[in-house]
Amino acid sequence: MSARNTPTDLSFILFEALERVNELEVGDEGFAQEIARARALTSLASQIVANNQTALRALQLKDDAVSADLVIPAMLIGEGDGR
Repeated sequence: MSARNTPTDLSFILFEALERVNELEVGDEGFAQEIARARALTSLASQIVANNQTALRALQLKDDAVSADLVIPAMLIGEGDGR
């Protein structure tokens, strides 16, 4: 079973939103709604990226401590327990 909602999935979602916005003209029906949706996605994506950066920083700190028991957080790789 493959993981869902990985950083790759986030990238696809953001590019799909960009494509939807690019296809609309300012006067088109639904333009304002699509812009609002894109802004909401961007805000959420920023929080997800910040969370992943925090997890990555924790790994870097652990690595700096010269530990042989490195465990990659599952949320970053999207599978198993991260070992």
